[in-house]
Amino acid sequence: MIDDTVQEKPYSDESELISWHFDPSVGRTVKGINLLSALYFSQGTSLPLAFELIQKTQLETNTKTGKDKWVCARSKNEMAREMIAQIVRKQIPLASVLADSWFSCAENMRFIKQKAHTDFIFPLKSNRKVALSAEDKALARWQSLSSLNFETRPCWMLHLESVPFAVRVSRHLLSDQQEQTGELFLCSSDGALSGPTMLTIYQKRWKVEESPKSLQQNAALAKSPTKLPHTQSNHVFASIVAFGKLEAYRSQTHLGHFALKAKLYHAAVNQLQSLKTALPHPTA
Repeated sequence: MIDDTVQEKPYSDESELISWHFDPSVGRTVKGINLLSALYFSQGTSLPLAFELIQKTQLETNTKTGKDKWVCARSKNEMAREMIAQIVRKQIPLASVLADSWFSCAENMRFIKQKAHTDFIFPLKSNRKVALSAEDKALARWQSLSSLNFETRPCWMLHLESVPFAVRVSRHLLSDQQEQTGELFLCSSDGALSGPTMLTIYQKRWKVEESPKSLQQNAALAKSPTKLPHTQSNHVFASIVAFGKLEAYRSQTHLGHFALKAKLYHAAVNQLQSLKTALPHPTA
């Protein structure tokens, strides 16, 4: 599961690591650390296998406005492909790659299917151009995904621009806590998957949404007291290792990260009290 999260650090000095990033969870640009991670999920346990920190080291001038801004030398899609390649080289078995619509570009689809030799499940935007057949694609007879009738046919085998193989697409209606209904179009390179199966697999990606909260509140990701980018990067690495240890304890004890943190804290306080009791009292 590929995840992109921003840990806000509003009171820290700006640097190549701590800069302004758009945070989709709040819908605005915030100052903080932008973390791109690959989380491996199997048998109810999720472990971070690779991560990249978005460091804006290049100054770029907007040709229209003439304003300068700092940008990262590599795109997030390039970083995601490199992380997937690392996992494949380490011979870690993959059933599928899950990510949000930001990573559903044609190049990522080709890489995962043809070079990583695994499947993907990505959401597509409703205005994504699709063709109903290889002939329609060759003749550039495109139509938007939202124009298809998913009421009579729950799944379609469709062709996407710059993707050399057909993909299976299903439509799902989801409701939030305010009972507002939204559409989710899921796309998979595995043509044998049914719509419900595709949704069941993709819902595992929502497990990744728990990681930023635990990293921040249980592993102190955004609370580094250091000032330099390389020492701040070391702190991020240590926080991710701590998250991995919490997840290992969770799989053994069946307790959540917050409950484990409370137990560890309670044990540490008891040990401190024992040490104080054992120490000799100073004499007058």
